[in-house]
Amino acid sequence: MAAPSQVIDRPARAPDAGSRAATPSPAGKASPKPSPDRVAQEQSELEEKVARLQAPTPKDRIKIMCRKVKDKGNGSYIGQALSYADARFTMQRLDEVMGPFGWQTEVREVSGIVCVGIGIKVPRSGAWVWKWDTGMDPEAETSEASDDPNAYKGVVSGGLKRAGVQWGIARDLYSIPKKWLPCSAIMVKGELKFQAWLTAAEDAERSHKAASAPPQR
Repeated sequence: MAAPSQVIDRPARAPDAGSRAATPSPAGKASPKPSPDRVAQEQSELEEKVARLQAPTPKDRIKIMCRKVKDKGNGSYIGQALSYADARFTMQRLDEVMGPFGWQTEVREVSGIVCVGIGIKVPRSGAWVWKWDTGMDPEAETSEASDDPNAYKGVVSGGLKRAGVQWGIARDLYSIPKKWLPCSAIMVKGELKFQAWLTAAEDAERSHKAASAPPQR
């Protein structure tokens, strides 16, 4: 089971040097509060955008990955299939719903763990709301990850996808049951490694060939 999602509150940042400063209120007078109608309208707009972020993932954007492989014997293997959407889909959904200037990302390292956040700009008020998650899945982590030159890129990409799930992007894929499907695999350093998914016919043919092969002496 994957580790619980980690959400980190982001402190408010001071305005940029080039940003326009807020107009000060007259001395002794508090800033006017927004009317109830305006508050309700802003809330309605935000809920509408969040609902669009959480829309079901199109079937053509769903991909299948193998979490682990098991040996069935007779040369047959099965892999645990998990459905997911890649980081490009997360970015595309954010562009479609929030617009290219309505969201941003940030990468931080917290206690040696890479965390990725997605900030969403609230309509009308312009405030930013952030949700964060880690970039490494403990169940998928391997001892060889640190030797991969693309490991950091993969960690950031994974964090972006999980932060997107915090906003509801591709969250529906978590409800798809995990299945064990026929696959091909090879042994690497004493560990079974996934190669490719097989159809039922391909799996049966592979098993037949393995059973028909003469025993090794």
